[in-house]
Amino acid sequence: MAVKTQAALKSQFQGTDPANHNTDIVDSLGATASASAAGLVELATNAEARAGSSTALGATPANVANMFAGLKFITVDGRNGAGAITATGAVVGDAVIGVAGLTAGALGAATASFESAITVADQVQQSSASNLSANDYLVVLRAVA
Repeated sequence: MAVKTQAALKSQFQGTDPANHNTDIVDSLGATASASAAGLVELATNAEARAGSSTALGATPANVANMFAGLKFITVDGRNGAGAITATGAVVGDAVIGVAGLTAGALGAATASFESAITVADQVQQSSASNLSANDYLVVLRAVA
């Protein structure tokens, strides 16, 4: 997207109806940005960036720093059957963003085997009835606001 100089804008709008200038200037700035085209973008607030649901808002470095500041990374051992696993630092209400297996044979996504939000302080609940006791996991939590 080309940035117009003051002289270019003056020559473009000189002699035109002043009532239309705001619309004309906005129109001259360009269209809304998309994944495939450059353009204008609205910046997200920290809350909008944390929600992670908009595909139309842009994130600033401050938004990204705020998102990382609210993350917790806790390693836990699986258990044999559903139940509580010690997860020191987990707070009731923390969102379970993801769980990844760290043990050979169980590497990768394991989020479906655990609760989606912390319900007991310093614990994460394994919802799977499977024997996961031989596996280590990384639990990623987003802290409650």
